[in-house]
Amino acid sequence: MARFSRALVSFAERWFPDAYVFVLIAVIAVAAGAILHGGSPLAVVAPLATGSGI
Repeated sequence: MARFSRALVSFAERWFPDAYVFVLIAVIAVAAGAILHGGSPLAVVAPLATGSGI
């Protein structure tokens, strides 16, 4: 059972990226969408810099 578990963990660590990757992609996509819809880059980044989010 332990051998099977190690194999599954090894597979998951190799093929499923960390959640940080998904968050980074989502933040970039939302920021790009806001900029494409007329928002200035400074107005898009300012809430992230102050810690309040978008």
